[in-house]
Amino acid sequence: QQYPINALWAYKDIILTSNNAGLTVGTGAGEGATLTATYGDTFDVALGAKYKLDNMDSTGFSYAISEADNTILNQYGILQSGLSDGTGNQGIRFLCVDGIKEVPTSTLQITVTITDSNNPGFSQVCPITLNILPKEIELDGSTIKTSDGQKTPTKEYDGNTHIDVKSTADLIGIINGDDVSVAFDQSANFDSAVVGTGKDVTLTGVILSGAQKHRYTIPDTVTVS
Repeated sequence: QQYPINALWAYKDIILTSNNAGLTVGTGAGEGATLTATYGDTFDVALGAKYKLDNMDSTGFSYAISEADNTILNQYGILQSGLSDGTGNQGIRFLCVDGIKEVPTSTLQITVTITDSNNPGFSQVCPITLNILPKEIELDGSTIKTSDGQKTPTKEYDGNTHIDVKSTADLIGIINGDDVSVAFDQSANFDSAVVGTGKDVTLTGVILSGAQKHRYTIPDTVTVS
């Protein structure tokens, strides 16, 4: 008695694979993948697939995303294209050359649909989660000034650590063109009450403002030299 060969494909679920550390893939069929990156990052990550049971890849796999999902990617400066490893095995590539353009208000999710020409009618949808995080920035310690804005924080010895400073300073790490500034409490503290130079100063109540402040993050308490 003969059996149709395509019956063998019924259990052949696929799992995602990637050689890029930035793309974390699930371990089971349909679990999808997660790409975590920071505003301004560039990256080049590749996604492929294998059969779950025998860990084999296929030259018959095809990868596609919808026009709507492609539009979402483009809004954040991410391109997608086909991929081949030189042996005929296919995949999909996510590329960001000029840096991620924006930080979304929530996690993004697109789907990659994988079909297999060796198994007509087969289709598996794999979710791709994009976690785009704000960029961490720093205060420029050299721009911290006394409350009159005239000099580096300085005071005569009085047995305590308190000093009043100007409540604004420059930031390190802002991407050109972004409107972001910082403010903090005028009341600050040296690292100790002992006489010395080059002492650390701790600032509290640090907060960002500006049209693009959501693209960045900074601790609300910062110690600078």
